[in-house]
Amino acid sequence: MNELLLQSAYFSIALSLGAYWVGTRINKRFKNPLLNPLLIATVLVVAAVLLLDIDHGTYAVGIRYLTWLLTPATVCLSIPLYRQLSLLRKNWVAICVG
Repeated sequence: MNELLLQSAYFSIALSLGAYWVGTRINKRFKNPLLNPLLIATVLVVAAVLLLDIDHGTYAVGIRYLTWLLTPATVCLSIPLYRQLSLLRKNWVAICVG
């Protein structure tokens, strides 16, 4: 039963969204820029995948719908970045250090 649950697409999506939710809660609680919700979620998901011995391919198949939804959102971020290209060029050192 546990193997079936761990290989379910729903488990992969729930794990990813749950880890992000935990990351946002930690970020709101401690107000530290190093506690970025995406960084926390990545660490939690990697730890869960390793501890539960979930195959990467199984996890990737499970989150393909989430990835499918995030890809257009990521591409849409390029438009505001392109509009601020002069500001980005002016502050390139700070961006690279950050």
